[in-house]
Amino acid sequence: MSFLIFISSIALVECIIVMSLCKAASKETPIYNNKI
Repeated sequence: MSFLIFISSIALVECIIVMSLCKAASKETPIYNNKI
């Protein structure tokens, strides 16, 4: 059971990192932001 929690916590951290990278990229490139 603890192994499942470990995997889910890693997935959550990766999701947060990807979200922050996408926000940073959209701030840097206005063209990419307009497509969304």
